[in-house]
Amino acid sequence: PTIDLLASEGIKLSNYFTHDSCVPSRGALMTGRFSIRLGFQEDELFGAELKTTEVTLAQELKSAGYRTNHVGKWHLGYSSQSRLPSYRGFDYTYGYYNGYIDYYTKSFEGYFDLHENGEVVTEASEVSSDLHSAYLLQTKAEAVISNHAENYPDDPMFLYYALQLTHFPYEPPAIYKERCSSRDTTNRLFCGLTVMLDEVVANLTCALKQNDMSENTVIIFASDNGGADEVTGNSVPFRGHKFSQNRGGISAHAFIHSDLIPDSAKGMVYDGLMHVTDWLPTIMNIATGGEWSGSYAGNDIDGVDMWDAIINNEESPKVEIVHYLFQDAASISYNNLKYDVGLVQKDYDSADYLTGSSIREVDHSCSEVSLMNDDVFVLPMYKTSHNIFNYISNYRYTSIVSFLAIISMLITLSVFSKIRKSNRNGIETTLPDDNYGTL
Repeated sequence: PTIDLLASEGIKLSNYFTHDSCVPSRGALMTGRFSIRLGFQEDELFGAELKTTEVTLAQELKSAGYRTNHVGKWHLGYSSQSRLPSYRGFDYTYGYYNGYIDYYTKSFEGYFDLHENGEVVTEASEVSSDLHSAYLLQTKAEAVISNHAENYPDDPMFLYYALQLTHFPYEPPAIYKERCSSRDTTNRLFCGLTVMLDEVVANLTCALKQNDMSENTVIIFASDNGGADEVTGNSVPFRGHKFSQNRGGISAHAFIHSDLIPDSAKGMVYDGLMHVTDWLPTIMNIATGGEWSGSYAGNDIDGVDMWDAIINNEESPKVEIVHYLFQDAASISYNNLKYDVGLVQKDYDSADYLTGSSIREVDHSCSEVSLMNDDVFVLPMYKTSHNIFNYISNYRYTSIVSFLAIISMLITLSVFSKIRKSNRNGIETTLPDDNYGTL
């Protein structure tokens, strides 16, 4: 109920695109640049790292006077200190470096992966296999908020809370599995993690209220890829899923919630085109009151500031998105048209949305909310009113296309193809000589 409530009081982004999986999407989020520029286009991305020449959102915010915090997943490199979150602009960081960890052992493929400010966590209570990581990360996120309110009340704060929920492996505590007992085994596990996610968001919003920070905070809630096909996560009515370049693999739920949104815009669904790369310039212009002049490192960014367009329900300034370009395959969007070539098309069977209903009314005043509150039970998924042109071009074959739009897309692909050839992989073969330190 919490996520649904925040979305209904904010602005839902119904035409929001990411890349097809976590590494390229997180790289795009942190840099404002398409994954093709980062070398994150290969089908196998394990071990890919964000180059130290890239400037992150956290570094940009620090240059604007913000205290920056990261809790949760990193997944952008750890082969040297220069690639760790602490050296990419974050004042405080707590979480794991790989794509996922076991929720209980905090390990990735047998190796313990939990770090605080670049050091392995050794506190017995935190490394205990009896403690679910969702509880641990939530405690740290709330501590970031309370610590900032107490020690840095005059400084602005940025928190990148990269939740592990609802990622593989699907390991909810027994109490959450019981709440979803009506579902089959796999979906019961995913359902349990989704219920936990909603309660985590409730606790986070309560922490902001309790520390008198909610009235001047912008909450951005967004996924990093389409639904995972091993569970009922999906992007119906679009075909495809995570790791797919079809709309179902690169379309995700997202919304903005804030008291700073004009009352006239609250509850609105914005259907303008938007991409994960747009968050960096959008956040920077919110953070600086529109005075951000662009990346201090001079890197070309592909994102555009979406704030005014969103809150005023104006036409999107986003025109083109390069989703994918690798070998002979490519995917690009131009306004409401999407052009795919050389991709393996996989039909995706329709499935029911994960919807649910509350057992009883939920108190949203914060006094009743905790991560193990038995009163809370709902699967917080909402159905968006998808743009009909995107529906036609992704779910059925369209016979009417814009010749000029196709020419523009082909020119863009030609330009980015040259970029890819000069930047084939984000993994550098030698350690860089940079200003952030090495091992």
